[in-house]
Amino acid sequence: MKTADINADEIRAIVAKMREEGRITDAKPKYRTPSINPALKEITCDQCGTRFMKQSPTQQRCSKECARKANNEAVRRWHVERGLRSEQRLSKRHCKRCRQEFDASSPNHTYCSQECRYFSKPEPKKKTW
Repeated sequence: MKTADINADEIRAIVAKMREEGRITDAKPKYRTPSINPALKEITCDQCGTRFMKQSPTQQRCSKECARKANNEAVRRWHVERGLRSEQRLSKRHCKRCRQEFDASSPNHTYCSQECRYFSKPEPKKKTW
């Protein structure tokens, strides 16, 4: 017998019979409560310390932002352990505008604050037509 020869009622009857025999099972529903699914429980985020409800058995952090911060920290530690990056990248510099000493975290940092950076910019030239 070809499947084109069977109508919808016959297919439903066959599926019902297979379910009774245990040959077909329904898909398991996704539970979101800890009382039904023991893998979902309340834990503390190891990055920021907030308590939250896990949404999957492997979740460790409360948000994508905390996961990103933890990943960045792990990558930084990995580079330091292998000697590819120094532990302390801060260097003492003097601000170009106010001459105050500050810690520069990059070779490009030349101002101690956003204020000094903003006020040291030259004023834009006015167009004369």
